[in-house]
Amino acid sequence: MFVTERRMDKAPVSADSLSFVVQEMKAGLGFPATQSIACCGTVINGQDFRRALRCLSSYLKTTDNTVAALALDYAKNLSCPNISTNDAYYRRQLSLHSFNVHSLSDDKVRLFTCDETVGKKGADEVCSMLYFYFTQVLSEEVSTLELFCDSCPGQNKNWTMLRFLHYLVVHQQQFFRIRITFPICGHSYMECNSDIAVINQKPRVETPNGWVQQFEGARKSPSSFYVVAVQQDMFLHMTNHVKVLYKATPQFPIRPIREIIFSRDHPRIIQHRANWNGPFETSVLSKPLGRRGAAQQPHLSPIYQERIPVTMAEYKD
Repeated sequence: MFVTERRMDKAPVSADSLSFVVQEMKAGLGFPATQSIACCGTVINGQDFRRALRCLSSYLKTTDNTVAALALDYAKNLSCPNISTNDAYYRRQLSLHSFNVHSLSDDKVRLFTCDETVGKKGADEVCSMLYFYFTQVLSEEVSTLELFCDSCPGQNKNWTMLRFLHYLVVHQQQFFRIRITFPICGHSYMECNSDIAVINQKPRVETPNGWVQQFEGARKSPSSFYVVAVQQDMFLHMTNHVKVLYKATPQFPIRPIREIIFSRDHPRIIQHRANWNGPFETSVLSKPLGRRGAAQQPHLSPIYQERIPVTMAEYKD
């Protein structure tokens, strides 16, 4: 019915048409943060009802194991110790970082956690955790990947992330196609926000392991949160590893982009657009091979060789 209303993917579906389809399916829509359409064993999750017309096919929960959709987001920093006293509140405390990867097909959540002495929250750290997820967690059958994340320039929406995703598609050939979507700020309604909302952030916790116990017991259905304790050797220098294959700076503005597509059919270019309905633009991403071939690519090496020291003031507190 969806394909019929859309006229074989040649015209966008209006809100009235989608409502009619939903009524015929006898399905229900909930709050945008957790809305779903259930029909005949198939569930469609959307970040926002206003964007459901464009994201409907991306969230289809079918038996097709070649497609995966992930929502990515950093949770807010949690303090250690987390004690509600004036002495602890006004002192510098150790921060715990948690990176959320939510699989939209089965609602499984993996939280990558580490304190501020293990790693920072930069682009290389995000790419490293995604690389671990793609190689250790994601099925090898997946060839098409849909990513949804916010537009934070220091973590997700930057030149390092774009080169890393293109590298996975073209050079490593782990995926055939990757599309990354950056929702409008304030209207994302991603599942990651709902995941963090179920975590009690007011208990008495003194160590990072105490927060891990809170994460593991925060949700029971459909499955518990799986916590990955990140070690320093997991943080890899992705920027140094891929920079010889690509231009030093992007030839297009990254900030206004809403959608980017990486495909093996177009190995040197990417498709991007700054809105939801306009045509895609193409930009060259990688360097030409040339007569001498590509330069020797550095090996993946850890970013940190030792623990990140805290400031003296924080140590005294």
